Amino acid sequence: MKNIFNNIKAYFVNINRYKAATTQESTFVILDTETTGLNVNEGHRIVSIAATKIKNLKITNEILDELVNPERQISERSIEIHHITQEQVQNKPVLKELDDKIYNFLENSVLVGHNLEFDIKFIIKSGPYTTIAHRVKNIVTIDTIYLAAGIYPHFKSYELSFLCKTLKIQTEDQKRHSAIGDSVITARLFLHLLEEASKKNINTIGGILNLCQQGKQIQILMKDFNKIH
Repeated sequence: MKNIFNNIKAYFVNINRYKAATTQESTFVILDTETTGLNVNEGHRIVSIAATKIKNLKITNEILDELVNPERQISERSIEIHHITQEQVQNKPVLKELDDKIYNFLENSVLVGHNLEFDIKFIIKSGPYTTIAHRVKNIVTIDTIYLAAGIYPHFKSYELSFLCKTLKIQTEDQKRHSAIGDSVITARLFLHLLEEASKKNINTIGGILNLCQQGKQIQILMKDFNKIH
């Protein structure tokens, strides 16, 4: 029982340490996945996982880019979107075989993504009982949808393409709907959002998380408004 409480105490100390850290001194991993389909509860799984790393508020040349054998068929609709075929993944490792590689990339970082909950659910379902599945449940996370909503509360959309077009984020050199392409684009968007937050004197992870919470409430209000109109 003592060990359990020690682990819980250590977890909250770790979370608080991250919240107090500045964005300048923090390492961020910007994650994206492509999948066999959109519904994780219908057994759809990851076919591609990629991540880009930010240090000192700059995108580094450290990348993770892996095709994954989902051990099931990829839907035709998904192939039309990401262009990953069954033949391309059938001899690739399953997610649990990439456990150490992905975990090492995520270690000592804040996890960032656009609609990140989607990716986290797929990691947990595609690699149950792995270190990375446990890691993404407990890592500090920032969703650029919520962060954008917190900074720009009056935008009509927070879809990635809309945000990049509106905020003039470069996308032309990256392949949209590829995990690595969307990871790089999201990293650029994230750096723009951090710069805008800094203009409001928000320069800590805790401050960014507060902005995300405000943005999440805006998203909830938008959904409720759309339901009644």
